[in-house]
Amino acid sequence: MMSDPTTPGATADPQVLGLVPAPRRRTALVTGVLAALLLAGAWWSTAPVPRLTADDGAAGAVHDLGDGRVLVGVVLERGGVGPVELLDVEDVPGARVLGAWLEATPADSPGESVFGRGGPGTPVPGAPLGEAAALPARSEAGDGGWLVVLWDVDDCTTLLERAVAPVARVRTVAGITIDAPLPELASPAAAACADA
Repeated sequence: MMSDPTTPGATADPQVLGLVPAPRRRTALVTGVLAALLLAGAWWSTAPVPRLTADDGAAGAVHDLGDGRVLVGVVLERGGVGPVELLDVEDVPGARVLGAWLEATPADSPGESVFGRGGPGTPVPGAPLGEAAALPARSEAGDGGWLVVLWDVDDCTTLLERAVAPVARVRTVAGITIDAPLPELASPAAAACADA
C-alpha cells in the first residue's frame, strides 16, 4: 500500500516524483517576459495618441469672419493604427468652438483649399462645410485632408496669456476616447487677436 504524500510525515514514491518535471526558472522567466511583451504590444497598438498632423510641423489656413468669429483649417496627416473617429474640438480659455468639420482625403489624392473655391462662406455648426462633414467624423490611418474649426473669441487677453493649444477628442479603433493635441496654429489667436 502506498502512503499519501499529502499527509504530514509521509514520503513520496520516488517513481511518481520522477514523472513530474522539475520547475525551471529559466522557462518561467522567458514565459513571463513573453507575456509582458505581448501585453505591451497590445497596449501600444491602441493606447498612444493617434497622430493627426505632420510630426515636422503642421500647415493650415485661417479666415477672420468678423465679430470675433474665426475659421481655422489644419492640414491632417493621419498616422497611427486603424481608423479613428474625431468627436469634437475642446474650447480653450478665451474662445469657444462653435463647430468643427473634417474633410478627409486619401493620402494619394490631391487636396484643394480647405475653404473651397468661393471661400469659406458662412459656416453653419452641425451642417456640412463644402466637402467637409461636421464632427463627429471618421478618419482612416494614412488619410490626409483638413480639420476645420469655427471659433468664437470672447477674450483676447485670456487667449493670448494662457496660450493653450487646442485639443481634439478622438475615439480609437479600440473604443478608447483620448485627447489628441492640435498644433498652435489651430488656435484662433493669430487672426482674432492680432491687434491685442
